[in-house]
Amino acid sequence: MTYFAPRQGLFAVIILVSMSLHLLFFVVSQDYTQSKQQQAIAQHKATLIAEEIATPLNAQDRVSVSVIANRHIKDNQVDFVGVYDSKDNLIVPVGKESPQSFVATETITLHNQVLGSVAVHTHAINRAEIISQNWAFLLAMFVLHIIIVLIYGYIARPSKNMLKKIADDVRLRLLSPDIYPTISSTLTPQTDDVITPISSTQQTNNTRQPAKTTFDISSLEQDKTHDDQTSPSDQQRNKHNKDNYMVVQISFDDVNNLMATVSHHTKVAYFSLCTQLLTKAVHELLKLPVVSGVSLFGIDDYSEQGATVTLKAENRHAKVAVAAMMLAKLMTMLNQIVYDKHRELKRFGLPVRATVSSIKHKDNVMQVAQKYKERVLILVEDSDLRELSTYSELDKLINPHTVSERQSRWLKAVSESTANRIATVRDIVLLSD
Repeated sequence: MTYFAPRQGLFAVIILVSMSLHLLFFVVSQDYTQSKQQQAIAQHKATLIAEEIATPLNAQDRVSVSVIANRHIKDNQVDFVGVYDSKDNLIVPVGKESPQSFVATETITLHNQVLGSVAVHTHAINRAEIISQNWAFLLAMFVLHIIIVLIYGYIARPSKNMLKKIADDVRLRLLSPDIYPTISSTLTPQTDDVITPISSTQQTNNTRQPAKTTFDISSLEQDKTHDDQTSPSDQQRNKHNKDNYMVVQISFDDVNNLMATVSHHTKVAYFSLCTQLLTKAVHELLKLPVVSGVSLFGIDDYSEQGATVTLKAENRHAKVAVAAMMLAKLMTMLNQIVYDKHRELKRFGLPVRATVSSIKHKDNVMQVAQKYKERVLILVEDSDLRELSTYSELDKLINPHTVSERQSRWLKAVSESTANRIATVRDIVLLSD
């Protein structure tokens, strides 16, 4: 996947400022150069005209003076030639006088006699003409800056290794152990996070994370189409196999549609951080003796739609529903820590909600979650509810209207022992490298 270069908007502003300064310096430089040229031309013309009109001016031949001045006015660089007598009265004006032009004056003398003076006005410098006369150079400069922007956008794109390093760095800086308090309680409501200190041996228990697996849950649901074609014993076995799976679906609670306002690479870095926490949390949670026999079937990495984890019971004694409930609670706690720290640092972050369900109820529970904004929502069979009641306190939804809503429960609290187990796993996830 191709990612955009960071801060392209800021770089574009810098390029725009550079173009403006280039244009300004070019116009100022041309203005200064042309001023020097016109000053030299005006002085040269004034000296030349003073020599040529000295004789006719001494003879009071204004016609000849006008003809000589008119010949010089045809030069594109001269706008006005004025001949003055010895009393500084204008006697021969040729052309149009401009107050903004450069003026050069020269005294008219003949045989050491002062006859008058001549004033030569050059063209006023027009900066618009400077730009129009040098359009090829300015266009080349504009194209060059555009090429620089394109080159930056190509070579400054973050690589996958760079994104991984950024995510690791953010995780180390944001998830330091001093950003959450220590709280203990016997039964903790869903809105509060239970946090219990862990021993140093647990903190140093750093093992390698398993590889993430992309899977398709629909392949499990296809077993339903074979039930009618098998014997009753096979149907019972197939039903038992499907009941061995629990799905934990984690979705972002984006009520203000913040996801659409941030850049792509910002979301990718945030999703990478969340995926690292999820993978580590699943790996550490399944080490607990209470969920012995439960294994990871697959993980879908975080995206704008959230993440999905499927857990599998390897035997009939494995408490896969308990493991799914604990994972859902654990991920809401971890995300709340990340979300609070991101808000403190004024960075992008979103709260999450989690659902726990069997394979066949995974779509129904998401429909219920769209209406009820509970942090952890559970839709499982009655046998699984009885199993969960030992480790947690579940409550019914208010004013249910559908069968799925009546069967759904929200996680109100967990037992003290369950809270301690979740807090232990949470601390290991946050404090391990």
